[in-house]
Amino acid sequence: MPGTPFRSIASSAAMLIALASAVFAQAQSEDLRSYPSKPIHIVVAASAGGINDILARVIGQKLAESFGQPVVVDNRPGAATILGTEYAARSRPDGYTLLSAPMASMAVTPAVYPKLSYAPQRDFVPVSLIASYSYLLAVANAAPVRTIPELIAYIKANPAKANAGGASVTFQLAVEMFKQRTGAQIQYIPYKGSHEANLGLISGELLLSFVDSGPAAPLIKGGQFRALATTAPQRTATFPELPTMAEAGVADMAVLVGSSSAEFARIVSRDIATWSTIAKMANITIEP
Repeated sequence: MPGTPFRSIASSAAMLIALASAVFAQAQSEDLRSYPSKPIHIVVAASAGGINDILARVIGQKLAESFGQPVVVDNRPGAATILGTEYAARSRPDGYTLLSAPMASMAVTPAVYPKLSYAPQRDFVPVSLIASYSYLLAVANAAPVRTIPELIAYIKANPAKANAGGASVTFQLAVEMFKQRTGAQIQYIPYKGSHEANLGLISGELLLSFVDSGPAAPLIKGGQFRALATTAPQRTATFPELPTMAEAGVADMAVLVGSSSAEFARIVSRDIATWSTIAKMANITIEP
């Protein structure tokens, strides 16, 4: 897709959707001078212990300290963040319900689920992009490649052995973007969770996968599988030896951290357009 950069899926593809995390708030109806006058509810559209949950609890603690009101974190995982996001969308639009979720719930999920009960730009008011983290493109130890160009060449020479896996449609679209940018043909295999996808790499069931840099770091450092590149815009302190995807010759990237409501709204609009185009080109549609 010429002209469409890889992003840390906090922005246009939040890449490769490094996905980044996003916080949205329901429209506020009371006088801001008296806000908040009661507890704030943060819905986390993911399980406890994950990056979105951790961020929500850190932010919730700071909000409680600043506002002098309790902040309750409510984990509602399931259906690729749809359950928690739908729950938040049905909440009273008084500014006391916030949603902490991956950018995918606003930009990626609507692109592939045509029958969602919520519409990101209709049912939510963006507050801020609160964090962005990179993905790593990793391969099984048995893969006879050490660089991204070698991986691309291997895939093109061995299409029957080329597969990738992931835990959500975000990872699937990341693979699709990689395919579109490189011309490589890769079969995508969905997994129940990131842990299972990582096991697929460890066992050699998968050739490659885009993995969350944080949870995958111990596995990579322990030699369970091999990382070839990062989707971050610069090399990272954790893996200084890894080139960026741009350095590897695939694409440019940008990472956005922190934003105003208006800036975040523009990011959401841009990402919805980008991921909808990629999903349409790959003919990916999922019935809930």
